Amino acid sequence: MRFWLVKDDAPSVSFVRGQEVITVHMKRKLGMVKGDRLLVLSAVNEKYQFAETAKIESVFFENLEDDGVISIIGLSETKKLDDLLLDDMLYSLTFVWNTQLPARHFRRGVRLVPEADFNAIVNGSVFLSRSAYFTILGALPEMTRAEFEATEIVGEAQFLETGGINAEHLRARRRYESKLRRLQKYIDEQIISVGIELEKLQRIADELKGDGSLQSVRHSFFDQDSTQRYRWDYQIEAFSGLMNNLEGVRVLDRLQEISEKGAVSEVLKYLENDDDARGSEESFEKMFDEVR
Repeated sequence: MRFWLVKDDAPSVSFVRGQEVITVHMKRKLGMVKGDRLLVLSAVNEKYQFAETAKIESVFFENLEDDGVISIIGLSETKKLDDLLLDDMLYSLTFVWNTQLPARHFRRGVRLVPEADFNAIVNGSVFLSRSAYFTILGALPEMTRAEFEATEIVGEAQFLETGGINAEHLRARRRYESKLRRLQKYIDEQIISVGIELEKLQRIADELKGDGSLQSVRHSFFDQDSTQRYRWDYQIEAFSGLMNNLEGVRVLDRLQEISEKGAVSEVLKYLENDDDARGSEESFEKMFDEVR
């Protein structure tokens, strides 16, 4: 048995509602057979959602000579899913390896999906820590994100040099809950705390009408190549650019909201205190370990 994902608005796909029939026009014959399972991805209010699942009851092929093959797929046991948005599942699926542009994995009208991913979608199971990690990481400017990822590489190299490290220690470090904690710490120490100090300096400068020369404060969002990087006013301007990068929301308020005061701390607290959540996270960790 294999598992398929079909986008019902793709140019190659025609979904005959009410008749439980899908036709697919492609260059090659699909490998679908009776008994395979199928998921339908539908566009609803400009958002994609997993709409239903079905069993493939029959498959007929019509060759069009130089114009490819039409597959006529009959369905049975159709079951509606509960408003499960694609955006909510992007980082819970093992075949979504491009975490910066995850939507690219859903461009085709028909594709195979691993059984584990099919089950996760049908059950509405979300890999919470991985979803939070990549959502927040993706919201950071490219330079800031790259610096954090560099600290992760260096940190793991140093970790491996520590005596007494075994495979279980390394696996614990690579858990997405651990990654999320390190990302939260990085945001708190390298962005929020420095940004607060720079805003204080801005207020002092406004009062004193200074010339803008001040010893550089080391942080992760000034331009390494700029000859102006040691001026505090340039640093504040760079920090303002970081603010504007996060959808126009003031970065301090936003990052504090998702970091120690809000979403991240709530996610971590939930994972610590809910046995079912921890069990689900462990299952996802094992699932992703198998494809690493």
